[in-house]
Amino acid sequence: MRRVIWQVATVVDASPGRVSLAFDPLSTCTRCLKGEGCGSGVFARLFSRRQTFMTLGRHDDFSIGQPLRVGIEASHLVYAALLIYGLPVVAFILGALIGNNLVDEGPGADLAALIVGLILGGMVLAVFRRRSLSGLNPRLEPLSCNSSGCDS
Repeated sequence: MRRVIWQVATVVDASPGRVSLAFDPLSTCTRCLKGEGCGSGVFARLFSRRQTFMTLGRHDDFSIGQPLRVGIEASHLVYAALLIYGLPVVAFILGALIGNNLVDEGPGADLAALIVGLILGGMVLAVFRRRSLSGLNPRLEPLSCNSSGCDS
């Protein structure tokens, strides 16, 4: 059985073939606030307090304001994290090695290594930031919400 990680989102735009979702900060997760969640809410409070947005190509019919449960398989999430975080680091290291070899010894070699590493790492990061997140194959499930909360 494949493990799926779920988070609640709200539809903010539903045009033909596309749906845009807004995710509240993880610090609003009731399970995380009780200390029973996955722990992501604790780290989210350290780094970001803003809403996150995602646009997906979908054929389902969703309406603006509709709450959804978005699920991503854990293995797909790990793969995406390796691409988004790991490859820019590897590119930075390779760029630093290339930059260091372009200039003879001295302070110029260190500066060249830093500059070429930052450029190459930034280029790889920019490429993966522009890629669609639909490759993660998230599952979207409508939620029914009332005053006591949302249920799937």
